Amino acid sequence: MISAQPNPSFDELVASLATTAGQLAQAQVEHEARAAADDPGRWRDPSLLWPDFSPKTPSPNMKG
Repeated sequence: MISAQPNPSFDELVASLATTAGQLAQAQVEHEARAAADDPGRWRDPSLLWPDFSPKTPSPNMKG
């Protein structure tokens, strides 16, 4: 049945999307930095290749 009260709430959805967008942005910045340094490791780090499917914590290979 369709409900007027979405579950999860709209605010939770927005927070989740914002978190995902932040992770994608961080992965893109890291990938670009490694590309500029010509670091072939950028192709071996799953958190850079598939940030949506990687653990939510940064990989040990990522430099803070």
